[in-house]
Amino acid sequence: MWAGASTMTGTYFVANEKYYVITVHHGIMGPCWLTSVIHRGEHYSCKKYTKVDAANDYVIIELETPPKDRTPIRIPQDLPHGSQWKKSYSILNNIIYTGYPNVIGPLTLRGDVIGYSEDQYLYIFSHAYGGASGSGIFTKEGKYIGYIIAIDVGTTELGIDILENIVIVAPAFNVDWSAATN
Repeated sequence: MWAGASTMTGTYFVANEKYYVITVHHGIMGPCWLTSVIHRGEHYSCKKYTKVDAANDYVIIELETPPKDRTPIRIPQDLPHGSQWKKSYSILNNIIYTGYPNVIGPLTLRGDVIGYSEDQYLYIFSHAYGGASGSGIFTKEGKYIGYIIAIDVGTTELGIDILENIVIVAPAFNVDWSAATN
């Protein structure tokens, strides 16, 4: 049975000479064999879901072949190390991400860390729209620190108000990278 279709962004990485994309779990609509990663009109087949984590809203997808003309990040080299984590998540730290909001792009946006939630999510002051979920968030030094999971939705006396400039980011330190690196 076909489960549906969705569009999201992901981050391409290599580990142990295998090719992966990390993206959001909430965008996965069916089994691996129905999932494709598309870049510049080329389709790359899902070999397997290496790690599915609904609680932290991510999935690591192993690809059959590497995407053409893409430079992957390297795990664990391109993650912050030691005290770099604290600096990466500090208030007003500059970030950058590239994604496909509204199925256009790639678009590259800047932002700043502006706060944290009780659930360890980061709040980023930037812009995001549907399709940007899964976009990798990077420090200006190029370290991967998380991925977009949502934009903030507020309520007022007039009803629901979507805040496209408050972006919610899941931290990369909650990803079980060992699923790809071991």
